[in-house]
Amino acid sequence: MTQQIAWGKASALILCAAGICLFYFAFSPAVIYPIDGNSMLAVAESLITRHSFAVPISGLGTIGRHGLYYSRWYPLLSIIALPPVALGIFVSHHLGLPQHYTAAIFALTLSPILAAATALLVALLARRLGATTRGATIASLGYAFGTIAMVYSRDFFADPLLALLTAAGIYFSLGDDPREAAAASAAVLLAVLAKPTGIVLGPCLGAYLLCKRRAPGRWVAPLFATAAGLMIYFIYNWARFANPFDFGQAGAFALYVVPSALAGLLISPGRGLLWYCPAVIALVALPGAIFKRGESALLVGVAGAYLAEHSVWLFWAGGWSWGPRLLLPALPGLMALTGLLERRWRWLLVALSAAGFIINSPNLVSFYERYYQEALAAKVSERAQEWSLSSAPLFQIWGAAWRETVDAYQNADQVGAFVHQAGNAPLATSVESSRTLRIVDLWWWMLPAVGIPRAAGAAVSLALLLIGLWLITRALARAPDGDGAALAGGP
Repeated sequence: MTQQIAWGKASALILCAAGICLFYFAFSPAVIYPIDGNSMLAVAESLITRHSFAVPISGLGTIGRHGLYYSRWYPLLSIIALPPVALGIFVSHHLGLPQHYTAAIFALTLSPILAAATALLVALLARRLGATTRGATIASLGYAFGTIAMVYSRDFFADPLLALLTAAGIYFSLGDDPREAAAASAAVLLAVLAKPTGIVLGPCLGAYLLCKRRAPGRWVAPLFATAAGLMIYFIYNWARFANPFDFGQAGAFALYVVPSALAGLLISPGRGLLWYCPAVIALVALPGAIFKRGESALLVGVAGAYLAEHSVWLFWAGGWSWGPRLLLPALPGLMALTGLLERRWRWLLVALSAAGFIINSPNLVSFYERYYQEALAAKVSERAQEWSLSSAPLFQIWGAAWRETVDAYQNADQVGAFVHQAGNAPLATSVESSRTLRIVDLWWWMLPAVGIPRAAGAAVSLALLLIGLWLITRALARAPDGDGAALAGGP
């Protein structure tokens, strides 16, 4: 009987994650736009077709050893994407479709899975902290729909992968099983390979375990895992650029940027966490005693570490990003804490999550880059985009999304040309010269290029959406509200 009850609790969390994943799949995008994602995709393609990390054209990389071009971005996402990319290449060859475009469509199936898996870990972590199954489920939904996680479930960045590994490292570190300790170390090592900024995870976990007076082997293991990940990255850098310390990205750090970066990442209308991830604000309703616990200190400390390392970087805004993309790995732990809200305060989390959904929703059908391209043409400064309410993407995205949709319907019969151009030309320098920024950013919008009516794809997306919402509803119905878990216990 006890096992049946435990399975009922776990099944609610799994159902919720499955529903989130199907919801994300219902809004799968039509293409990878950012250069970051296209470059990491090119690495996966090159590994499959040429057995090399070198990318084929200079626009996707930087010149390195032997005069070849190598991606400036991170290796782990490219490696994890190998199976779907290989399938995409196979399909492209048998259907006569452009390889890069088809590989991108298949690679993008990875993003919703990573985001939904992170949402599941948010729920499991909340349970491990002592939340009820209902509280953990609502926290998971808050992460999935009340933050920028929803937006980046539709793109091909390394940040969602780092968010998943961060959540996994924290979750397994709170357990007592030796297998969980090994899993935590594995997550720490992979976090460094997902993105070098993941280097902060291991020291945070090690410090927590040391403060909990765990055996030396437990708290030293995350530090060794960080060092091992860094050594592998050094070897990767040497193989690419003949310099172990060349990570491909500009290492421009300065203390003078800290005040503006901290304010920008937290409260600016162009990038601020509180604007784009309002669900996090629900933390203010938690009892003060919760923040005195070591586990809470770990979650806040990990989030603070990510904030601190990006606040000394001159490029803290993350380029053409939606909200504080660089802080995405900080969100799972913070949202897990919201699962501990008292029942009378959960309405606040629900309301803030709904607000976050509305704020981020235009990006379910359009490219936020459309606004940045328009702002560039209008000579709107980066500072105005970050700090001016009238110029912030937060408010301007609605008009940009509408204009993109209008353009899409006016050029609805040109998707065939777009598909065959994809990956073969550099990014356009204006909206008018861009095909990508003039389509509806949904996978089924491109179906006429292969002779399939859009209505068929839209019907599939609608079915995925309805099934996903039904699974989420079932999960909430199954989630009991009086079953707070022991701190190191399972779900």
